[in-house]
Amino acid sequence: MAALGAAILSYLLLINSKFKTVEKIILVLLMSFSAALLTYPLLLRMNEWTDDKGLQEYSYTMNDDRLWQADDQNLQLPKLEFEIKSSEYWNQFEIGTVKQFEIRKGGLGFYQLNMAPVYVDQRAFYAF
Repeated sequence: MAALGAAILSYLLLINSKFKTVEKIILVLLMSFSAALLTYPLLLRMNEWTDDKGLQEYSYTMNDDRLWQADDQNLQLPKLEFEIKSSEYWNQFEIGTVKQFEIRKGGLGFYQLNMAPVYVDQRAFYAF
């Protein structure tokens, strides 16, 4: 959506310019591409800034499908999936293992998983 908006805006700004048509098209495409690249990290930050509760710690249990599922079903938290097949760290956990994860549901309505504690655990695991 942001890319489309950037394309329309840049087209309107360039329509009466002295650039050649090919140059206008290239500039519109570059603006659209730049807006598309910027949108994802900007939305992540906006979701964080509009979060009024901050990161919350939740208990997750590994189920039979090797997915982590929230213990409290009332919260409608997302299931978590990691690259279990290619990772010794994730393979160490048995089905039924309980692990704590920090999750945020920001003002934009989507969930964000804080991977920093997971990375600390992974570094400790692979250090030995």
